[in-house]
Amino acid sequence: MPIPAALKSERLIAVSGAVLAVALALGLRESSPAVAQNASAPQASPQAGAMRVATVDVLLLAERLVASERYRAGRETNAASLSKPLQALLDELKDLEARYSALAADSPERATIQEAYQQKSQAFQKSQQEAQVNDERFKATQVGEAYRLVVTASDQLAAELGYTLVLASRSGVPDVRSDNVPGAVQEMLARPVLRAPASDDLTDRVASRLGLLPDPVKAVPLTDPAAPK
Repeated sequence: MPIPAALKSERLIAVSGAVLAVALALGLRESSPAVAQNASAPQASPQAGAMRVATVDVLLLAERLVASERYRAGRETNAASLSKPLQALLDELKDLEARYSALAADSPERATIQEAYQQKSQAFQKSQQEAQVNDERFKATQVGEAYRLVVTASDQLAAELGYTLVLASRSGVPDVRSDNVPGAVQEMLARPVLRAPASDDLTDRVASRLGLLPDPVKAVPLTDPAAPK
């Protein structure tokens, strides 16, 4: 399941904001002596300059949540609900085909059945398109909820452990799996942190908080545009 445009934009904005926060923080800590010696400037407390940075593979955890039974069951129920009226239309089309085939080639009733078949076929195509849109909307809602749960859990855990900044970044081997340039760029943008202490990676601890096993599970990458929908 590819990641929706709104999710990608939100994640990129969050990452960009985090990087900007780091840059601003470093800039404040390396201010010029003239500013530092200005007696009229407000003095920061010793703890104000302290910064602890953690990383969380938010995308991986969102993938694993969406692939879990909690969300899979919902997708199956929604798909079954959308398929039911489509199956009814298909049955009607098959019935019209059977009636048409049973008539003699010169039967005037064939024209009536053929017209009914065309109308029913158009209705089926329209319903199928609507079902696909509704299915994608349902999946996007699941992805959005999973992302919110991961971000909330990451924020709570980081606060408990005394971290002041959490960066969302892909972890593991930096392999590019996409077979096209836009997909490859997305994968690179998903990994803004290139090096960080393993002890400051909260991914497994957040996974545990969300009820996920620490070991990776098979999931459809949200960033892979070639993944089946």
